[in-house]
Amino acid sequence: MNILFLSIGNLNSIKDGGIYADLLREFERKGHHVYVVSQGSDVLIYQLSM
Repeated sequence: MNILFLSIGNLNSIKDGGIYADLLREFERKGHHVYVVSQGSDVLIYQLSM
């Protein structure tokens, strides 16, 4: 399944602790394709899994 996660908060890294990062890592671990769009000082768009 493809998952698009949109956040108005600042999500610096999936490796950081926190409920959202943990949730996204769990989706990836279960084999889902996770895409993240996060706004911080710059807009960050990245793909968690290939």
